[in-house]
Amino acid sequence: GGGGGGGGSSAASSPAKFVLDAELVAILRELELERYEATFRANEIDMAAFLLLTDDDLQNLGVAAMGPRRKLLARISDPSYAPYKPGGAGGTKVLPTP
Repeated sequence: GGGGGGGGSSAASSPAKFVLDAELVAILRELELERYEATFRANEIDMAAFLLLTDDDLQNLGVAAMGPRRKLLARISDPSYAPYKPGGAGGTKVLPTP
């Protein structure tokens, strides 16, 4: 058994509490993985960071079970979330010419 985290407010002059992107919260709730909201918040994972996570990253975050990891990875690789990725498509969407 590992020791529990200590209490106390030793916030290192952080101006505001990190807030998860609504889109990310919606994904977690849709997948019934709300229990990881606090973990994502503690690690300051926003939508852009979420889309860069790997299987190893998820394990390091404490998403130990294979099922939730696979669900999250499926979302991470979903092309419809590409606009959230940092430096996605250079800002402008270019439609392929027929």
